[in-house]
Amino acid sequence: MKNILLSLVVFLLWVNSAGAQEGYWPKYADAGWQPASSEYKINTAAQLAQLAILVNNGERFEDVTFTLESDIDLSAHYWTPVGEENTTPFCGTFDGKNHTIEGLLIDNNITDYWGVYSALFGRIAGKAHLKNIILGSGLIKGGMGDGTLTASLIADVLTEDTQPVRISSCYNLGVVVIAGSGARGGRTGGLIASIRTESEATAKTSITIEECVNNADVTGICTSSYTGGLIGFVSAGNHAEIVITDCYNDANVKGTKDCTGGLAGRMQASSDANVMLVACMAGATIQGGEGYTGGLVGHLKASGTNSIAKVKACSVSAHELKGNNEFTHIFIGKNENGTLEDNQDESEN
Repeated sequence: MKNILLSLVVFLLWVNSAGAQEGYWPKYADAGWQPASSEYKINTAAQLAQLAILVNNGERFEDVTFTLESDIDLSAHYWTPVGEENTTPFCGTFDGKNHTIEGLLIDNNITDYWGVYSALFGRIAGKAHLKNIILGSGLIKGGMGDGTLTASLIADVLTEDTQPVRISSCYNLGVVVIAGSGARGGRTGGLIASIRTESEATAKTSITIEECVNNADVTGICTSSYTGGLIGFVSAGNHAEIVITDCYNDANVKGTKDCTGGLAGRMQASSDANVMLVACMAGATIQGGEGYTGGLVGHLKASGTNSIAKVKACSVSAHELKGNNEFTHIFIGKNENGTLEDNQDESEN
């Protein structure tokens, strides 16, 4: 009954929100707003839409800082991600200054190519730093093709060479995330869909996620392979390090395929790399699908020499944890050579 009511609420939210929309934001962007120095201020939704256009046309904005100077409302039009293609990442700093972005709405029905991004930011890379961003109400419906990446804040985080990427103090307070239904490879997260280090890198690089929160429901529909309350998929390789600290998910998570977790669907490390989840918390209801279901992580894996996949000092306060097979556990659904230290089960009995 609880799941039926949740589905009804999400459907009504979508109908009401979509009814208020007209077209897509690129048509209504502020073309007169053009960055002209190393630090730029964003005051309106139309200016934020213009930033998306500039990045999607190939501007990387390395070593450039953008600051959000006021609360903005995106609900008038459908959103196009900042960095909507894997070849056009955002590589600068975006400081939300704790202002709220309301009304983020995406209804992505693209089916004809791999890896459609559905989020406020598509891909971030280089030395990108996103911080102090608050997302209010909204609804994301992911693409319907293979390999879709669906989240509220970022679809894809990727390092380049030795340059570090950082996401800090970002909050999703109300953007409901619903994945698409391609044939394979979907990644879905309440805040971030996918975090990866570049496979060709030969020197150490890092991605840091700290003090981030998701408070809105996450659903991986049909064949979404990795679904997490905070992050769908995390993968570190080739001497790299990914560290996620002091993060929190307190929203319902539902996956219907392989890996479902209260914080992350899958976390893996290979080739002398480290991936760590430290001092994080997960709550609410966590419902898995065909594969691995965990209160913290669906699937934790370390492979190769000197690789570490660690979950330390984290806690679970799940109201309900439900999986469809024996790989269901309050901490980790399936653990392959991962390390668990000092984690706490604070679930209702």
